[in-house]
Amino acid sequence: MTPKSPCFNCPDRSPGCHDPERCERWAEYAAACQELRDRRQDYMKTWCFESGRDRGRTQKLRNQQRRRASKNR
Repeated sequence: MTPKSPCFNCPDRSPGCHDPERCERWAEYAAACQELRDRRQDYMKTWCFESGRDRGRTQKLRNQQRRRASKNR
């Protein structure tokens, strides 16, 4: 599951606040995103991904993420 940004309705939000050293909530969010990226990279190295067995499922997930990203813009 993709972590949600902590900035929505944040009372401390200001220009330049997306810095892990300045905002504890942003640091937690950045760590969760990095963990998700690492897991995806590990999965891509597995036999299942390389063989194309989950290609349909992977493409479906990518399309969902693209739709979510385009809605949030």
